[in-house]
Amino acid sequence: MKLNRGDAWAIVLAVVALVVAVPYVFVGPWLAALMGLASAVTLIRPVTVSENERWVIELFGAYNRVLQPGLHILSVIEQVKARPKTYEQFMTLEVHDTLTQDDIKVTLQTEIFFVLNKEDKEQEHPPAYLATYGVEMEGGTPEAAIRNFGHATLRNIVGSRTFDWATDHQQEIDNLVRDAMQDGVNKWGYRIVRHAIKEFIPPASVIASLEAKLKAEKEGSATVAAAEANKRAQIETAEGAKQATIKAAEAKKQEEILAAEALQRKQILDAEGEARGIELRAKAIEQPGGKDAAQYNIREQEVAALKEIAQKTNTVVIARDLGGLAGLTASGIKLFQALDPTKSTN
Repeated sequence: MKLNRGDAWAIVLAVVALVVAVPYVFVGPWLAALMGLASAVTLIRPVTVSENERWVIELFGAYNRVLQPGLHILSVIEQVKARPKTYEQFMTLEVHDTLTQDDIKVTLQTEIFFVLNKEDKEQEHPPAYLATYGVEMEGGTPEAAIRNFGHATLRNIVGSRTFDWATDHQQEIDNLVRDAMQDGVNKWGYRIVRHAIKEFIPPASVIASLEAKLKAEKEGSATVAAAEANKRAQIETAEGAKQATIKAAEAKKQEEILAAEALQRKQILDAEGEARGIELRAKAIEQPGGKDAAQYNIREQEVAALKEIAQKTNTVVIARDLGGLAGLTASGIKLFQALDPTKSTN
């Protein structure tokens, strides 16, 4: 027969009444009162439950209730069976020589974080009850059950994957372990918060092979990088030469443009100067003696040209029109008279 809390207190009161009644009959009321007080202090006790605990109480070896945080009065026949923690806890797992799908032995060190479930009124039993009575195995604690369950789950998951996959997907392994353990530990009143792989250690031969592979990859990367750098240097050199050629061509083109512009400006200035000279000569011809001066200038240029031809060719030049020389002299006289009318020549 299972006793409830009321039955427990009835038993305690009966014991106190018996303790008080016997001295009262045989000794007196004062001694009876003292005996009753002493028995009450002995048969009941106050307890305080902290915020991060739940106390599981048994009555004559049977589950009675779960104490929430606060002050409680327990009778001498009520016993504290367990004190499950409500804060997040963790444990370390070490799994040695676990075979992967491709028969490579690995050693793993992981951490499992777990916490007591929150109480739900719809549940048949509170989480503290499940954490106390839900595990029936050697060790008898939910921590031991979670540890063994974690070992088995981790071995199964790693054993069903290849070594390369397990090496590259450790976060996924953590999620798989957490999800696989969730239903099992829920029966014990707990919830898996997360699973984290701290160390993933392959055998020494695999480590040596990986190191050699990494070294070869680094050397290959260095060779590729050097080739790329050389290629970039050649491209940059060719690009520099190309740009230099373009710049030189542009400079030459600009120089030719400037020279052409300068020549054009010179020709314009020369033409303007010649036109100005013609204009001035034309005006001068209209002045008194101007025509004679023009004829004199023409004859003088003819004489100079003949003289130059004679000097260069060592040839005796005879004027085709000797009258021209006489005309030159006459033109000179007329020009002189035009410039100075006061003088005359006979």
